[in-house]
Amino acid sequence: MGVIGVVAALTLPSLISHYKEKQIITALKKNYSIINNAIMRAVADNGEIKYWGKTSYDYVDDKGQAQTSTVNNIDIITKYLNIAKYCGHEAKGCFQERYKKLNGEIERDFENLSYYNKFILTDGTIIAVQGYDIDSIDGEMWIDVNGRKSPNKIGEDTFFFAIINSQLEPGYLDEIKTGKLSTKDSGGYARAGWILTYENMDYLHCDDLEWGKKTKCSQ
Repeated sequence: MGVIGVVAALTLPSLISHYKEKQIITALKKNYSIINNAIMRAVADNGEIKYWGKTSYDYVDDKGQAQTSTVNNIDIITKYLNIAKYCGHEAKGCFQERYKKLNGEIERDFENLSYYNKFILTDGTIIAVQGYDIDSIDGEMWIDVNGRKSPNKIGEDTFFFAIINSQLEPGYLDEIKTGKLSTKDSGGYARAGWILTYENMDYLHCDDLEWGKKTKCSQ
């Protein structure tokens, strides 16, 4: 019995971690499909995002200065999603107040940044979306697939996407297609592309993964 207990103590944490990662992967793939479908429906009704018009809002920048921003009105996307709680551009309890990067550094405060439109889907997924005022990219989207639960960390449960040519695309793909996929010096912004391509989160467990070459720790 003692031996069985030791083996269980050694293997159980690994099994739990693997199970949680599978849940994150499944949730990310599901949300990626749902949101892209919502964008497609919005485009069918309203044309390409660049023709949706502009919207303006006030915000305070990192230096504490009041600013006004005019960007693509991608908030229209919210009409095509099943939303349980809508926070809009205000701090109304959608996001936890502070997130972390994959390397442990402090990330931005989504909850209190008014240039993000924030909402919670009926399955608990939390989303922050921001329009851009440039031709090449329509906007950006951050997806926390397990809601307000921990770890609230980029690359672990929260993932970055760009909205390009009226489609949702994993952000910073070029960043992870060259060099080793280390977590020690990374913000985690490019991990959505890795998960959707290789369907694993092994980058949390080893630092020698490489796009198109070594895609699992055990290889």
